[in-house]
Parts: sequence; C-alpha cells; structure tokens
Amino acid sequence: MKKILKIAFAAAGTIIGAGFATGKEITVFFPVRGAAGITLLIISVVLMFTVSMLFCFKREKDGVVDKVFGTIFTLFIASCACVMMSGGGAALNETFGIPTVLGTVLTYIICILITFFGIDGIYLFNSFATPVMIFLICLVSFKGLTKEVFLSSSPAFLCVSYCGYNLLSFLPFIKSVRENEENPHIFIKGTLLGFCAVLVCAVFIKLAADKFYIMLLGSELPLLKIANIGGRLYGIFYGICAYLAILTTAASSVFCLSDGKNIFAVTLPLLLLSFIGFEKLVTHVYSFFGYAGTAYVIYIILTAFISKKEGIVQHGKRNGKIAEYYSGKS
Repeated sequence: MKKILKIAFAAAGTIIGAGFATGKEITVFFPVRGAAGITLLIISVVLMFTVSMLFCFKREKDGVVDKVFGTIFTLFIASCACVMMSGGGAALNETFGIPTVLGTVLTYIICILITFFGIDGIYLFNSFATPVMIFLICLVSFKGLTKEVFLSSSPAFLCVSYCGYNLLSFLPFIKSVRENEENPHIFIKGTLLGFCAVLVCAVFIKLAADKFYIMLLGSELPLLKIANIGGRLYGIFYGICAYLAILTTAASSVFCLSDGKNIFAVTLPLLLLSFIGFEKLVTHVYSFFGYAGTAYVIYIILTAFISKKEGIVQHGKRNGKIAEYYSGKS
C-alpha cells in the first residue's frame, strides 16, 4: 500500500501544476457549464489514464513518428518548466509580496535541490505536498473561479486537447516511474489512484467555476484571490498550496530534462526564459502544445488498436497452422 500511495502522490502531483491549482486549466478547457462540462471532464481524465497505460506498456518503437513526438516531449517539458518557475514567482508575489524575479529564482533553486535526489526526491516531496494540495484545492474551490474562453473549438476537441497537453509532460515522467517499479500491478493501482485524486480536485474546481463564473477577472491566480476573501490567513494557506502545486510539476519537468545531463546547463536557459511572465507563457505555450498533444493521443490509440489487430491476425494464423498440422497427421 505504501508503494501504491507513493506512485499515486507522484502522479497526481505532476499533473496538478500551476494552471490546475489556480483553476485556469479547467475553466479554459471546459467552458461548457453544468452536467455536460462535468461529463467531458470525467471523460478527459479517464482518457488520460488509458493513454498513459498504453504508453507505458506499449511495444517499444523507434520510427519517425516516435522520434518527432520525442522531440515535442522535450520541448514541452522545457516549456512546462519555464511556466512553472514563472508561476512560482507569481504565486510568491501575490501571497507574500516577494518580488516576482526573486520568487522565480527561489523556485528554480528548490527544484534543483529536489532533483539532486533523483526519483526518490520526487517521491518524497510529492508524499508531503500532494495530500496538502488535494485537501486545500477541494476546500477553497467552492468559493468560485473566473470564467475564461480558450479557443473557438468544440467542447469535445477541448476535452481531448486538455488530455493531450497534460500528457506531453506527464508521460515521460510516468514512464520513469514504471521503469523503477518492478510490480506492474502496484504501478497501475498507484497511477489509477493518482488520477482519481486529480479527478476529485478537477470536479470541485469545475463546480466552483460554474457557480461563480463571473466573480473575478484580471488575476493570474484567481483561486488564490478567492481564498483571500476568507481572510488573510486563509489566503496564505492556499498560496502555499498553489506554490506546492507549481513545485511538484516543475521538479518533475526538471528531473525528466536533466536525466544523465548537466542539470545547470539544461535548466539555466529555462530560468532566463521564465522571466517572460506567467500569463504570457501560459497563453502562447498551452495553445500550440494542446494541438500537438491531441495528435499524440490519437497516435497512441491508433497504434494500440493496430497492434491489437495484428496480434489477433497472428494468433489466427498460428491456430490455423496447428489445425493444419494435426489434420495432416490424421
């Protein structure tokens, strides 16, 4: 059970980043209100889990498509690290009044320290941070969120797009977790539990967004602003929650990027890029990679379907040869 929880916290913590914890992702990708929006949200999380399992257990390939998406993975994880560092600076600025640049540098240093301990450092930090985040997100989210519009796309496409852009940063990390866990059943149960936790938090945020969809505008961290309505101490607690959410994703991104490489050579350029600003990074990065992630989700599902079909054909041919062998002997 301890291993299952360890994997669950790491999986949930990686997905619950700056955009998720502040509620921006949910309101951006799921603008449809009511039961339809909740249903699309559930479908998206189920799809994320399914594609994650197909990715972790699929047959290894090294084709052109896999190489292209491998490059996209790297670019998105680098972009994600920039967004999280910048989000960390914004969170510390709104919560404690710390200058944004100083907060961004502090976020970078903490990520480096966590990553120095490898996958065990990620597990340890998430075991502390993720339960706190889940509790505080559910506690605060009923107070409401701002309503935003993403792209002029259909709700179904936004649902798949949300799944795709999340998986671009999640899949390389969960693949590392799979390689470090010998028991596949523990891995699957832990990942499933992590996605269940993500779904609970997402539903709470969605319900809040539906109820108070015009309550706040203009804040980079709207859910943090909502929390401040309950009092300064309440706002500080949730500011800490938002910052932990940022750190869990940032640390996972840095871990994936620096595997076997010089960590400073890889991450210092990202620190400089993070000074562009949280809101600008979210606006430009998420849109492009949402489309790329959608394409990869479709690719994973199609390759799994084709592999399954090929397996059935091979099985049929093998049975046919066996039947032919025995009929010849008789």
